[in-house]
Amino acid sequence: MPSAPSTDTEVSAATGWAVSQSVLRFYLDFDNWRYDRMAQAFLPTGTWDRNGLLLRGREAIVDELSRRPRTAAVRHVITNIVVAPAASPPSGVPCCGASFYVTAYRSPHAQAGGEPPVIKSPYLILEGTAELRLDEGRWRFTHQSLKRLFEFPA
Repeated sequence: MPSAPSTDTEVSAATGWAVSQSVLRFYLDFDNWRYDRMAQAFLPTGTWDRNGLLLRGREAIVDELSRRPRTAAVRHVITNIVVAPAASPPSGVPCCGASFYVTAYRSPHAQAGGEPPVIKSPYLILEGTAELRLDEGRWRFTHQSLKRLFEFPA
């Protein structure tokens, strides 16, 4: 399981941008119910520690996410992304670590007619860490972990 990337080493601007885009795209797909695309963001043997449940492999990720109610309106806002070389990458394999925050907003029901739901506060704030590996020209997760930092009353 990766730890937060080191902040005393750097990756190229192009690599940092590409890894950040992979993280952002993952959560955009999450918000838009594109679970197959989310699973493809992982290597076939990738793992995701989500809410204390360790999901192993793409099929497990899709299976778990397909249980989510499709009536909720959810958005994930990603901030403070830091990308650095992975702590102990396999020899000769480009790998990076990423750390970030996720602020999730949720309404149990999407509003009819496209009106935005009214909520009082975010749903929760998470700290994310991930390790990504360059695979066939695309940065894919080998592991992602989310830790709850704050929860807000409904």
